[in-house]
Amino acid sequence: MISPPLKSSLTLQDRYFIASANSTEIAFSAELVRDIIAFERRQILVLPTYDSALLGIFYYQNEIVPAVCTKSALNIAKNNLLPSNLIAIRLNESAGKLANIGLVVDRMKKSLAADELSSEYQFKLEDIPEKIWQPQY
Repeated sequence: MISPPLKSSLTLQDRYFIASANSTEIAFSAELVRDIIAFERRQILVLPTYDSALLGIFYYQNEIVPAVCTKSALNIAKNNLLPSNLIAIRLNESAGKLANIGLVVDRMKKSLAADELSSEYQFKLEDIPEKIWQPQY
């Protein structure tokens, strides 16, 4: 007899995606994550009059996605040198006015339950400064 798969008692509130930006590990609540996107740097349309944390915009699944450099937004690094292949964590509607933005990270590492978190920095919506959405003339 085949047993049915075990049902996890974990909810999205209890799960975190762990990404790295430089040597900093950042925990993103699964409750905020719409999807994880792999794309190429050449797909970004740069918006030169905006803050350097806003890398630009790119087109993904019939939507325009603002690409935000997580390193710059969190003041982890001022250097926006990007590899040719990028990874972005796109936020969902739970993120309110930040819904649909792509937070560019260096690498996705793992998924953890909330009680497994240790030294990872926990991302908060307030981490994205308002100034990046304003033109800088």
